[in-house]
Amino acid sequence: TDLNISFGNADINSIVSGKISLNYSELGLGNTSSLEVESKSSTLNIAIADNLTINAKRDKYFINQLKVLNGKSSFSYVTVKSFKSDLILETDYGKVTVENVSPEFKLIDLTSSFTDIILKLPGNTSFLTDISHNSSTQINAPGSYSGLKTEIIDKKNELYHTKGTAGNGTINKGRINMKCTSGKIIFQEIE
Repeated sequence: TDLNISFGNADINSIVSGKISLNYSELGLGNTSSLEVESKSSTLNIAIADNLTINAKRDKYFINQLKVLNGKSSFSYVTVKSFKSDLILETDYGKVTVENVSPEFKLIDLTSSFTDIILKLPGNTSFLTDISHNSSTQINAPGSYSGLKTEIIDKKNELYHTKGTAGNGTINKGRINMKCTSGKIIFQEIE
């Protein structure tokens, strides 16, 4: 299924596999197994997505249940209510919020500039975490995340490396990798 929507609104129950181009539009989608989205100045609401690839410019994405997300976003807001497996995203200016990360997730790999990132992780597990960042990047984590340690990589250019375990429980297979220039990284625990 290939769709082009410009200056319009659409509600679709299901797309098994397809490509969508959205321009200055709103789309509500019930579920998809595999979807590629190219969007500009649009809003996308998805109930359930197994495999989603995005190229977003000045957009708002709201995803209720997500397994895999790949892509790029610029000046965009991406909100995921429930996340299960892999999230690989490059983002410039905007916000990425993942509200309920599954303890069984495999990979969160984010490259960001001037983006706020909020990850809500299960409180009874820990994940290997590796963050390369500059001095303008703020990292906020609960006190129980004492396994994260920061070291200076390049004092002159104010480059840092924060790594270790995020969480306070059994270490799971999931990995969190980030390369961030400015913005905020906020870790929160969920029960």
